[in-house]
Amino acid sequence: MSGALNKYLKEFIIIIITVLLLCVLLWTFLFRKEGEKAFVYKNDELLFSLSLTDQKLIEIENTHIVLELDGKGNIKFKSSDCPDKLCIKKGKISKQGDFAACIPNGILIQIQ
Repeated sequence: MSGALNKYLKEFIIIIITVLLLCVLLWTFLFRKEGEKAFVYKNDELLFSLSLTDQKLIEIENTHIVLELDGKGNIKFKSSDCPDKLCIKKGKISKQGDFAACIPNGILIQIQ
């Protein structure tokens, strides 16, 4: 009987640890801070940084990419000449650690 009890106790402990880890991950993801700046990279080189409080459209030189800052702490790809438009479909990003990329054009936006 004690062998079966030990087996159930080990399974119970594993379940509890798993649930606790999931709670920590969820808490971290849901309660991230709003970002203050967006960093725009092209082929791993920093092009410029932007304050997320600004409201403007930015055209990236030597590309057909336009970024939009809405003045409410969000940035997004407004337009791009890439074939699948996944960068545009990603939508707005605003929280620390968020990122959006246009892989065909080598453009990455990262929030910090």
